[in-house]
Amino acid sequence: MKDLEFGIDLLPNQRSLGLNWNLETDTFFFEVMTKDKSFTRRGILSCINSIFDPLGFLAPVVIQGKNILRNLVLGTKEWDEPLSEDQLDTWRHWRDSLIKLEDLHISRNYFPESLKRCKEKRIHVFCDASEFAIAAAGYIMTTSSESKCHTGFVLGKAKLTPTHGHSIPRLELCAAVLAVEVGCSIADHLSLQITDFKFYSDSKVVLDSRSFLHGKFLCVRVAFLQHVTRSFAGLSGCSGWHYCTKSRIVEAFQEAEKFIVRTVQQEVFTEEIDYLMQNKALPESSSLLSLDVFLDPDGIPRVGGRLNRSNMP
Repeated sequence: MKDLEFGIDLLPNQRSLGLNWNLETDTFFFEVMTKDKSFTRRGILSCINSIFDPLGFLAPVVIQGKNILRNLVLGTKEWDEPLSEDQLDTWRHWRDSLIKLEDLHISRNYFPESLKRCKEKRIHVFCDASEFAIAAAGYIMTTSSESKCHTGFVLGKAKLTPTHGHSIPRLELCAAVLAVEVGCSIADHLSLQITDFKFYSDSKVVLDSRSFLHGKFLCVRVAFLQHVTRSFAGLSGCSGWHYCTKSRIVEAFQEAEKFIVRTVQQEVFTEEIDYLMQNKALPESSSLLSLDVFLDPDGIPRVGGRLNRSNMP
């Protein structure tokens, strides 16, 4: 850099935190290394992992490669076993498409105007799910001093779904949890005064968590979303499904823990809880009959200890 003559020489490309940075155009770009990779599971894994994309610019492309690799894992036994002809054609089609990524340039700045001059800064996070992947993407929208709106991509994430055992409503719920995680990450790392957070899902099941039959898998994820919503609404009077940095206080985590415990116990001890709420003795068939069970002020069944029978004051 010290030997450059500004205004005449072109600025060189730099690497910043693992990203390729074109100083001349002030944009990020990508270099794809697809040569000298063997047509095996090991070579495919090496090719996919060579794409460094911490902000999720290429998430829609990389997730397809991961899905191809997963299908190959199910169809081959050894890491160095050559691919079949059908598998080879699928892999080549995806690998050859990576060359087009070298033509992609993404502006380093969110907007042409300085963020300090913007009157409002809002975060919008979108999520969705399919049979093979879940994804979430966060954007920042600002209103300038001239009342003009600008939108910029901040962070995106995509994950493969399990191969079996999950319905679309469950996957939509997982996508909603991923969206909240993206929002939390943006709130933690973006050193700006954010006016508002908004989350979007096209799943009515997610938007109305009461429609879930609370199993152990579901209740933990619903509790996480409830924790974000209730703590935010309780502290600032806001409503809706969004995130607040103040939601990490001790009381908020305690309420989230109580919600999880109460939900799981309601699923396992439904009959016993009904009897306790009516101040009736537990049925003889109950596994809790030999225990001194009672409901605490939060409606959570608890068991009395031996200290209750002692003479201690």
